[in-house]
Formats: sequence, C-alpha cells, structure tokens
Amino acid sequence: MLNRSLATFMNAFTASDFTMYPFSTQNVKDFRNLLLVYLDAVFYPRLRQLDFLQEGWRLEHAVVDDRKSPVVFKGVVFNEMKGALADRDRLFAQHLQSHVLPSHTYSHISGGDPLQIPDLTWQQLRRFHSTHYHPSNAWFYTYGDFALDDHLKTIDEEILKRFDRIEPKTFVPDEVRWHFPREARVTCRPDPLVPNPDKQTTVAVAYLLENITNMPECLTLHVLSSLLVEGPNAPFYRSLLEPNIGSGFSPATGYNNQTKESIFSVGLQGIDCEDVGEVVALIDKTIDDVIRDGFPKERIEAVLHGIELSFKHETSNFGLGIIMGLAAAWNHGADPIGMLQINRQLGDFKEQLRRNPQFLTEKMKRYFRDNRHRLVLTMTPAEEFDADAKTAEDRLLQHKLSELGESDRENVYRQGLELNEKQNEPEEDVSLLPTLTLSDIERTVTFTDLEHATIGGVRVQSSMQPTNGLIHFRGVIDCRDLSSKLKPLLPLFSQVVTKMGAGDVNYRRLAQRIESKTGGISMSTLIAEDPTHPDLFEEGLCLYSHCLEKNSEEMLALWAELFNGANLSDVGRLRTLVSDVLVETASGLPDSGHSYAMTRAASTLSPSSALKEKFQGLEQIKTLKRLAKMDKLDILVEQLQQIAQSLMTKDNLRISVNATDRYMPKVREHLSGFLSSIRGNPAGSAPKTQQDETFVSKDRKQHVQIQVPVNFVARCVPTVRFCHSDFVSLRVLARLITTKFLHREIREKGGAYGGGAKADSAGLFTFYSYRDPRSLETLRTFDAAVEWVQRAAFSDRDLDEAKLSIFSEVDRPVAAGDKGSFQFLYGITDQMKRDHRDGLRRVSREDLLRVAAVSVHWRRPSALGCPLLTIGFFFSFPSYLRSTFLCGQVILGPKSESPLDETWDTLEED
Repeated sequence: MLNRSLATFMNAFTASDFTMYPFSTQNVKDFRNLLLVYLDAVFYPRLRQLDFLQEGWRLEHAVVDDRKSPVVFKGVVFNEMKGALADRDRLFAQHLQSHVLPSHTYSHISGGDPLQIPDLTWQQLRRFHSTHYHPSNAWFYTYGDFALDDHLKTIDEEILKRFDRIEPKTFVPDEVRWHFPREARVTCRPDPLVPNPDKQTTVAVAYLLENITNMPECLTLHVLSSLLVEGPNAPFYRSLLEPNIGSGFSPATGYNNQTKESIFSVGLQGIDCEDVGEVVALIDKTIDDVIRDGFPKERIEAVLHGIELSFKHETSNFGLGIIMGLAAAWNHGADPIGMLQINRQLGDFKEQLRRNPQFLTEKMKRYFRDNRHRLVLTMTPAEEFDADAKTAEDRLLQHKLSELGESDRENVYRQGLELNEKQNEPEEDVSLLPTLTLSDIERTVTFTDLEHATIGGVRVQSSMQPTNGLIHFRGVIDCRDLSSKLKPLLPLFSQVVTKMGAGDVNYRRLAQRIESKTGGISMSTLIAEDPTHPDLFEEGLCLYSHCLEKNSEEMLALWAELFNGANLSDVGRLRTLVSDVLVETASGLPDSGHSYAMTRAASTLSPSSALKEKFQGLEQIKTLKRLAKMDKLDILVEQLQQIAQSLMTKDNLRISVNATDRYMPKVREHLSGFLSSIRGNPAGSAPKTQQDETFVSKDRKQHVQIQVPVNFVARCVPTVRFCHSDFVSLRVLARLITTKFLHREIREKGGAYGGGAKADSAGLFTFYSYRDPRSLETLRTFDAAVEWVQRAAFSDRDLDEAKLSIFSEVDRPVAAGDKGSFQFLYGITDQMKRDHRDGLRRVSREDLLRVAAVSVHWRRPSALGCPLLTIGFFFSFPSYLRSTFLCGQVILGPKSESPLDETWDTLEED
C-alpha cells in the first residue's frame, strides 16, 4: 500500500505487551482505503507457511539448490533481531526490564530472542493470532477532522459484526513484589569505540513503581524523574555525571511507563568494574540527600512549564503522538479521555504541592528509599561474547538438524526450492487492493506567506502562522570562512556552547533559565547544497528555540548572552559534555548503521559530502573519541573559544521566526533589541561555499569493520541537484527500484531487514541495505537493479505507483512552527517545489530509461549540472547509476567471511 496511497505514515510497532498498526493520511478516500486494508490484514491475514518461513525463520541450504551446501538458519526477523541485540544500550534495557519484571510477558524479548525464535512453529503463530488478534482484544483510535461516523460504520461492518465476543485471556498479572532487593550480572560484546577500553562496565539501580493506569501517580513520577535526572541541576546529574566516574547515564535512565507497572532506573555506563559499588552508594546517598533537602521551587516550576509547553507544541504528527502516549495505559484499562486532560491533572498536582510542601519528598521515600523491589544490574564486556553467541547458535542449529529424519531433510531442501521459486515469481496481483490514482491528487499547492526584511542589518524571514501561542526562532550562522583545522570541532561546539554558561552566569543557572523560559535552545551543524547550482553549498550552524509568546524577549536575551559571552573555559564541565556527546553519537551506530554507511560512501565524491562525513559520520565519532581520551583539554578550550569568537556574531547571521499575526509585531521589536545587543557588522547576503578546486573525486571501496553481527551496505554515485530536470526522474526511479526490485531481492530473498535506493537533493543516488546478512551479494544486487530497469521490466502502473508514493512525501503536512523552514535552511522555495511536483506528474517510462541507461556526455559541472566531474575531461557514461565511472561503496559490518579483492580498503574501527 505504500505505492497505492498518499499515506503520511504507515507502520507497525511491537511493544512488550501489545502491537500497534498506525497509519495517517490527509486524503479522505485514502483513509478509507487504508482502513479497509489494515482491518483486513490484521484480522484476516493469510499467514501462509512460506510467508512464515521467509519473514520468521527457516532451515535452508546456504546455496538453495545445492544439497551439499550446509544447512543454516535464515529469516528476516531472525537476522533483524541479531542486529537489534548488537546494540549494547538496547541489550542492557532489555535485561533490566526482564530482571525487574521476571514473572510474566515482560521477561521476554518482544521482537524475539534469536536463540528462541527457532522454537516458534507456523502452527503456534496461527493459534496465537486466532486468540489475540480478535476484536475482543483490540482498541481502535482515530484522530482528525474526517467524519467519525464513517470510521465507526466501517469498523462495525467489516469487523465487529463478524465476530463473537471471546475472553482473550490477555490480562497481565501484577508482579509479585520482592521482600529483598536483588542483583544481577550480564555480559555484552566489547565496544571498540569507547575511549578507555578498561572502562566498559554499566551499572544501574532500578525500582518497580506504580501501575500506569493510576494517572495522578504517573504524573507525579514523571515530574520526579525529570527533577532527578534531567539537566545539570538534577541531583543525579550532579552526583553521577559531574565527577566523571563514567561516560554517561546508563541506558534506560529515567521513568518508563511502557509496562503495566512503571520502572525508574538510574546509573552510569563507561565505568571501571571496580567502581560499581561506589556508583550504587552514590545513588543511595543522592536519594537520601533529596529526601532531606527537597527540590528547589524554581526547578519544580521549570519542569511543570516544560510539560505545559510540550502540549502546546504542535507537530505534523500530533495525532500519532497522542496514541503513542495513550496506548500502554489504555491497553491495561486506563481512561484515555482522562489521560488527555493534562491541564486538570497539572492543576491537581499543583494543589497537592500547595497543601503539602513535603509531597514530593514523601513520594521519594515511598518509591525509592523504602522500595524493596529494587534491582542492581551490572553489565560487563566479555571478549568471548560474540564467539559464545555463535557457539550457542551453532549448537542450536546442530540440535535442530539432529531432530531431522531423512524425509525432514528432504523437506528442508524442497521447501527452500519452493520458497525460492515463489520469491522469483512475478509480483502477486495486487489489483484487488484499493488504490488512489494521480487524478486524486490536488494539482494546486498553497504557498506559505513569507516576509523578508532587514532588521539591524540582518536578513529576517518571518511567517505569520497559527502556532498555538508559541514563538519559533531559527538562525543560521555561515561558517564558510572558519579554518579547516577548527571545522571538525563544529559539531562538538554546537553541542556544548549552550550548556557551558555565559558571561557571569554559570551553566547551572543558565540551564535553569532556559528550562524556565523556553522549550530548549539548541545548535546543530548545517550543510545545504544549492538546489540550482552544482558547485555551491552552504556550511553553517543552525540555531533553534521556541517559547510561549510571553517569554519571547527572555528567550532572545538568552541567545544574546551566548553570542556575547559564551563561557567555554570550565574544563571539568567540558569533559563531562565531551563524554556525553561521544556516548550519544556512538550509541546510534547499531540502529543507524545504514546512514553511517551511506555518508561514508558519499564522502569521496564531493567536498560537501566529505564535510558531512566529518560532521555526521564515522569520522566525527573518531574525533570525539580522540578528544575524550585527552588528558588535558586546555587546547580544546582554546579552539572552542576561537570558534565562538569567529562565529558568534551577526556578521553572517540570518534569522527566521514564526509566530501568530497578533504577536508578530512584538517579536520583530524583540528581534531588533536582540540584534542591537550583539556584536558584529552584517555584510548582507553571505556568498556560498564554492566546490574546492583541489578536491579530487574518486572511486573508493571501503570495508569498515565494526563489532556487529550484520552488515550495512551502501553504494553512492553522483547525479544532479534538486532543480535539474533529471532529478525528479531519478527520484521516481529510486522509489521504483526500491519497491519493485530491491525489497524482494534484499529483504525477501536476502534476509536483510530492509534496503532500497534514494535520490537526494544534494545530487547523490544511493543504494543501501539495513541489517543485512550478506555483503558482496548485495552489491551485486545493486548492479542487477540497474539492469532490471534497463530491461524496462516495469509497467505503467508500477510507474504511477512510484509517483504516488513520492507525492505522499512531497505533500506531507508541515507544522505551523516549521512553515517556511525548508526555504530558509535549504533554499528550496515553494515555486521550486511546485515545479518539482509538476515535473513528477510528467515523468515517463522513457525518462526513467534515459536516466538509467541512455548514454550522456559528462562535462564540467556548470555545463550539465553534475557536480563531481574533473574539469576539462569528457566521458561517455552509460548511466547515472553505473558504478564503472565514479562511485563510493561501503560495507559496514563484521569481518567478511568472503575474501574481498585488492580493490577494497579494509578499515577496523578502533
């Protein structure tokens, strides 16, 4: 349905005790189509055996049609969960939940333990579905302005009237409370990315708390958690992080209300195994100190302000966010309407505080100091972890094989052939599924009203929007002229400069003011390729904050203090933040390996892509690791101060603000005051960065070895930018290849969790796979995808579906606070989007065949819009997508079982 719909969201989520099937769309006809298909898929699935073997697990010969090849485990979910549990954070969080709630469903891995998945049979799956996927065990939720009566009628006629009520027996009993605290120890694989190999132990103390249907207590516990761990003024932040015993909070730190009885945990990762006792003692002492001293009134007010602000901050997926927040408690009988009445709940909470000043400290005693259902969980690295896991999998495989008789082995062989044959059959006839057509798509689009002015010499874009009483502020500081030596430090600078204090205000007081007056202030790096010119890109720092209208002047005053006097000299504070940033960045690698692989693959193709690798890729992790290992940070402090001196001015600043029409004049007045208070002499429009003439684009194949059991594979080739006439054809081609070829070849046949192709506005076309058991075979699949297109092995309907899928992205809703931000940040105007949208309708089969196969001559960049060719040379190049001209390729994963030839560079991430 992704190709037959304008869905703005479509997915399925498995939690520990429920599965959710959400979708969203802005089109009434599309909503009904998706509702019918979702209801049918959930309640009347076919659940064929071959589907189970493909998606779940199976025994199959390594080479399907070779009886002499070894029999191995295969299956999409089997491989996915091996990759998922390679994430140390996820592994620790799973162990913590399983040990705190050991008696029932929460002791199991909801996605499946790879060593237990092969115990599931097709028959068991069908029986499970028949009792659990039943209206008597289902909750239905809709949000939006489509007619509710129509939704209810469809659900009633298609589902409710066709089933008799049953007792699904899915009640989750309460955990039996412990009489004495417990301890548990688990192991994990070593992490080569940590700065100190001797400090890889993680420890946390966890407490089982209240039933999540008790809404007043849950709000209280949410507030307590925020007070205890969020921000530099939090007691646990001060007692655990600031002494630099470890590298950061332990995974799952904070309040978790996704199980029937909620959990709070806190601890440290990146500690020496000898320090476990000290950390636990610090946690106990901190709790005692809080009970004795309480919480400052201004901190409580700041946390409550943050909760109120979060409910006023409307996002483009606001309705989905609501059901995500409701689902866990609703599933156990909570009143969903009562849960939405947050103002009443906050009012009751404030009244409790007014009546009883000791209200929160009494809760601290009950839930923490006097709570015997307390777990101390320690996780330490084991060098033999991967070897033990492989041994366990081999042992399980041998056990499964020992149970097979001669006929069973024959059946394994024949099932493999049957599944392979099915996977190679033409796509199933999906014409019976409802679909939209291009005629259902609006031909006109509404432009966002933007005003452009100069205030205090600085260019300001403003947009009057229904922001629900909030002000949204953005800024971009051009970094083009910053020295090449300092540029790799920009990501770190952007992460620490708002957290180090300003002028005479230390970081604690600054954090308190930010929390009290805004929804947070942040900086990030920005690299934006010019949509019209292949040689240009912008490199800068992006500023963002939002606040209630009444606080706009205070919010801008905070920015002014940072511009005029960012305090970067506190070495102890800086060391804590460097460690935090490294942990946060490196922890995303197992889940986002495909993004790292794609960024690395593109890095040899253009200066802007090389810069993205330094800012966002594996190179940035290496930079952070190097900094975290430094004994002294004096040089780093000096470098960060140089960056602040160079960039924190209005010389190359531009600003965007979104606010209500009623409040916009006041915002402009506040902006004028802000800009007059910061140093600098604006020079008008800042020129963009020219592609570096000394940069030489080159082919490169890299096998980057990391300690995960699956691969992330990427191939990247240069194409054209957003406004080039071929870009829209390449975008359609990428979607067509993904849905009609790569999904089947990489996921269904190859066993990877995902894969596809994407054409981005930066002028790159990228193939990728995600949590992939294969590597070189997947690269050959990328070649086969191009050949598939060249054979014109797709129908006109396939082409229309690819277009439809892209329209769902192009027309995705934009929140009021974000209107105009794409033009502000990336230079892509509404007119460019309209032209792109119109071009999307016109893309033909011939266009796809041309960009995929017809010969073109590649010249210097300014001639045809390709940014990455050597000036003065001419090439006859058969395709944008061929890897025979200029191509970056990366395999990110374990050591290859298949030898790589001498054209590959093997790099071990240490």
